[in-house]
Amino acid sequence: MSLLLLQNECRTRSKTLFRLAPTPNGFLHRGNVYSFLITELNRRYHGGQMLLRLDDLDPERTQDVYFEDVFGVLGYLGLKWGWGPQNLEEAKGKYSQSFRMNEMLDEFWKVYHANPKAFYVCECSKSDVKQRSPFGVYDSFCLEKDLSFTKENSIRFRVDDETLRTAIGDFVVRRRGGTLSYQWISLREDLHWGVTHIVRGEDLRDSTRAQLELAEKLVDQGQVQVSDTCIRHRKFCETKFLHHPLLVDEAGVKLSKNRKDLSFLDEVRAAGLQRGDVFSEFLNWAFGKHVDLQADADLSDLYDAAMDLGFDSKAELCIPKG
Repeated sequence: MSLLLLQNECRTRSKTLFRLAPTPNGFLHRGNVYSFLITELNRRYHGGQMLLRLDDLDPERTQDVYFEDVFGVLGYLGLKWGWGPQNLEEAKGKYSQSFRMNEMLDEFWKVYHANPKAFYVCECSKSDVKQRSPFGVYDSFCLEKDLSFTKENSIRFRVDDETLRTAIGDFVVRRRGGTLSYQWISLREDLHWGVTHIVRGEDLRDSTRAQLELAEKLVDQGQVQVSDTCIRHRKFCETKFLHHPLLVDEAGVKLSKNRKDLSFLDEVRAAGLQRGDVFSEFLNWAFGKHVDLQADADLSDLYDAAMDLGFDSKAELCIPKG
């Protein structure tokens, strides 16, 4: 049974497709911005197109103001994309993932019934897991229970990779209440659009491993090759991954929308920063060298400066060619 149920509807017209995939559940912060810039630098280096994918399947947390914030930040940076919504109206009226939820659920159940040994029903709540594991790593508590499925239970994917089992354990693919998990939806959407290059923060390495194992087990896609900076899957759209360093605060804690860190647009307005100032600060963070760009610098200026600083040979920021 193949998860590639939409392979004939792949939207990309380019052999190389990057994507920006923010979730409109909070205001974007500078860490999100730096990730966008690393993605754009790689897109320019490799050539190809950009997709904007808004992960909006959590109606309780997504709000119009957060959608607008995404478009405001991308506009401030001068980022362009050829695929995906161009404004709030298109995001909610044409490209919302909610329009495809029933289709995604149908796909999931087909895969679930065709691969029964890959999944099992779990009755544990998040608090149950936390009580048994302070770090939230699931301990396969329900693996041998052979529970019957109910709407109140979740469904977990059985992980074989020992590194992943130690890091997160068997992970949820269908949540209690009926919605699908981030791991399932992210993989499905990247397959749907034909994404070939994914840039993520290093905190999402386990998510990458989870999605690769999902693809390998359910689509029979072959072997996974892991290196320090890039994880490649032979037929997961020949995807190349880059996990970049995170931007942290003075205490060494990564910025987070959940902590309600200062939004990027509020920050630049309060400080009176121009786009060139932001680009200069990004280059200083990324390369450890101070570069003064003009206040009205654009993304071409940023790319030229990054190449002068050795972007094409910096493993933490650049997906190698070939």
